[in-house]
Amino acid sequence: MKYDHIPGPPRDSFLFGHSTTVLEETRSDRNLHDKFLQWAEMYGPVVRINTLHVVAILVTCPEATKEILMSSKYPKSKIVFKQLHGLFGERFLGNGLVTATDHEQWYKQRRIMDPAFSSLYLRGLMGTFNDRAENLMDELTKLADSKKEAKMLPVGQPCDLRCHHQVGLWNGLGSPQKP
Repeated sequence: MKYDHIPGPPRDSFLFGHSTTVLEETRSDRNLHDKFLQWAEMYGPVVRINTLHVVAILVTCPEATKEILMSSKYPKSKIVFKQLHGLFGERFLGNGLVTATDHEQWYKQRRIMDPAFSSLYLRGLMGTFNDRAENLMDELTKLADSKKEAKMLPVGQPCDLRCHHQVGLWNGLGSPQKP
């Protein structure tokens, strides 16, 4: 009832909400995110999704996403964001700005990182980013030419580490090692 003013598709069931649709999409070969996109196109950039007693809000508007992630008015679900730390048994987002559920902790991390993401600072590093992107493209071209299955994490992660190291986020910690 609290979120019923937010538009969304009709519930499949009063009790189960949209669970049936979500299960059908995940059991078939269709992509669940395509269904979410379809709902966003039909109902707008903010869509309500009900499953049992839980309401999830799907947001596709960049401005609204920024507001939600940066404001303490919209607390993050500890259950959901704890699962984002690891995905499929691998480290995914870790404990950082995206997954911090305590606003005070997030705010401290954000204040530390702000200078590294100023537009003036980043514009000065475009040459570095372009060089790293060219190196990554060379690696990907070699992998594509070999026509073998490739794991993307070992290819992309060193590029990411080198880029972070070069821009100074890890200044003073020495050269990044391949994981």
